[in-house]
Amino acid sequence: MMEHNSEIKNDDTEEVSADHIDEDLLAGINSIWDNNDIENNLDLYNNNELLGNTEQSISLSVDNMLNNNSLEDRLLAGKFLNCIDIKTINDKPTEIKQEIKEQIKEQINKPTEVKEQIKEQINKPTEIKQEIKHVDKSELKIYLNKITDKTKLTLFNKIAGLVYGCALGDCVGKQLKGRKKESITKFVAELPNRSYRGIDSGDWTDDTDHLILLLINITNKKLSFSVNKFVNQLVNWRNKGFYEVGDSVGIGIDTLTAQVLNSDKFVTDPFTTSINVQKKFDPPNRPYNTSIARSGILILNNNWSHHVITQCALTHADNRSIYVSWLLAYICKNIFIGNNISIDKLFVNKDLFIKGKEVIRDFAYYENIFKTNDKKILLEKLKIDDDPTYHAFKTLGCMIYTIRYLEEKQDFKELIYTIMNECGDSDTNCAVVGEIIGTYLGYDKLPIDWLNELVNRTFLDRKLIELFKLFT
Repeated sequence: MMEHNSEIKNDDTEEVSADHIDEDLLAGINSIWDNNDIENNLDLYNNNELLGNTEQSISLSVDNMLNNNSLEDRLLAGKFLNCIDIKTINDKPTEIKQEIKEQIKEQINKPTEVKEQIKEQINKPTEIKQEIKHVDKSELKIYLNKITDKTKLTLFNKIAGLVYGCALGDCVGKQLKGRKKESITKFVAELPNRSYRGIDSGDWTDDTDHLILLLINITNKKLSFSVNKFVNQLVNWRNKGFYEVGDSVGIGIDTLTAQVLNSDKFVTDPFTTSINVQKKFDPPNRPYNTSIARSGILILNNNWSHHVITQCALTHADNRSIYVSWLLAYICKNIFIGNNISIDKLFVNKDLFIKGKEVIRDFAYYENIFKTNDKKILLEKLKIDDDPTYHAFKTLGCMIYTIRYLEEKQDFKELIYTIMNECGDSDTNCAVVGEIIGTYLGYDKLPIDWLNELVNRTFLDRKLIELFKLFT
């Protein structure tokens, strides 16, 4: 039972109508919990003491109060129902308090079905809590609701779908990163419930962080892209992360990118630095995939193809990494403008990424896998959880799986969970997959309950709104 102050204070304050107490105990609770306008009740519900307790303990406690002749307990029951201000009533004169007590006794003595009616209202918070999870009251949603131009709204919806698709896939996918598929005893279909390598359960990783850096870059350059700015952004992020969300350092950076950014010559000669690190660091079969997810946002630029290749080469000087980064942007761009994606025609441009007599290593092996029509067999052949898990072509395989998936279904959650349960580099793979399906569906079709779990959502909302203002 909650502690309470049983001392009655006497003063000459205004009387409280006994009829008012009767209404609040019975009819009043219906106006609180039966209101169909859930959004208008959010503030009320968020401030309700019920949130600090489990439904079971609430039910037991209030049940005891309802069946207790104690004035104070009955008042506390009213408090749980958001009907009575205990402090206000405790401050009333003794004679008024007595009048209230008589009214409460009448309520206690009413038929059982009346008490059941009250208890039924108490059990509603769980239902309301579920509805709240599916209400989008974000700054971005409020901004989009004010857009009257349908063309711009469609544009913004797809851009936000791309960005938040990446963030959601990244956030959810990270929980099985580095795992072997055989270590998963059952299919995991839930949101992360613990932090991962210093990253909050509701936060994304470096994949989305770097996409946000590019988003900021093209916003500041009015949709153009600045190489020097991006170089400095990467270094600042490595040292400090995003100060707006309380970061002290960039978290989740991969070994290759870390060595490039930590080089003394990166700021003055980034491309040469990237090439030299790649030559010393890269075994023949390990093209990193960590430049891929950030690439999609550059499709807003008229010279997007060149800029995608450029930004990738700054940290990943392997033509396989560059090629897959370009392919992600190519896929998102075509979805963005309404073109169909053909798997057969997807690789016609690969020769553009070959210098001289160089070849795209491993591509012939993976190309046979990519052409597998059966999605399930495609994933089995990719062996996503086998080393090296961060191979760029494994991420490309997930992208191709997504294209085939969208030909049949458009279930964001199912797709992300499917790729995540393949384990391996699950955060990056899910981020990239999320970008593609997010662009396809648009922001308004993304799962609101997942969006509401993102701890830095307001930060990203504001970055997107700044970008959108360039179009208005």
